[in-house]
Amino acid sequence: PMNWYFPVQDKEYKNPILAKLQKSKKLTIGDGGNYENLGIIVALQRGVKRVICAVNSSRPLDKNFVPDRFFEKDEDGKVGYAAADGSLLALFGCFPYHNYGYNYADNQVFETSEMNSVMEELLKNVNSGKGGFCRKTLKVVSNDAWNIVGGYDVDVIFLYNEVCQDFVDKLPDATKNELKNKDGELQRFPHYKTTLENAPKLFNLTTTQTNILTSQMEYVIKEHSSDVKDLFA
Repeated sequence: PMNWYFPVQDKEYKNPILAKLQKSKKLTIGDGGNYENLGIIVALQRGVKRVICAVNSSRPLDKNFVPDRFFEKDEDGKVGYAAADGSLLALFGCFPYHNYGYNYADNQVFETSEMNSVMEELLKNVNSGKGGFCRKTLKVVSNDAWNIVGGYDVDVIFLYNEVCQDFVDKLPDATKNELKNKDGELQRFPHYKTTLENAPKLFNLTTTQTNILTSQMEYVIKEHSSDVKDLFA
């Protein structure tokens, strides 16, 4: 469904007399993820300089990642190399698409050149069995659409939903066998479907599915606890 939305107002909105008038726009009504699925843009609007960003995606990282391919065109002439979740790529201006009800075209807040190093750090930790973890100091770029003033550095930890092999190796044998069961409850762990994972229920994860997902993330955070503690020191 479409409807008229109030715009993001000018900084001087606290004084309605001084506020610059902006026209409302007709936008898709729906989940906030249609425009920004990670919550990091809202944090940057407030000028936050230390952020932990959880990318709880159903899309695995591309294990065969090739740097600088983000703007290649596919056979339909569309731009976008889905090396990771589109919400993450869009923060670096690397996946600026607007289709299927999603609009990430205005979500760039970090320099495009940094996306390669973020991908490489995530994959380095995944391949070493330590899970999807990356800590970077990134330069914030100005974003008029979201009223973000750039020019400062932000210390970011990205936690990406990926298999943490060290965690899996420590699981009981019965759980490991269930992970290998292609018709089992954990067949898509950790990349469960956003909808209809347990059809016919639309939005539903079982207790088992949820527990192993949260336990893995707890394990990843503990593995990188020195960085996490330092971020908030």
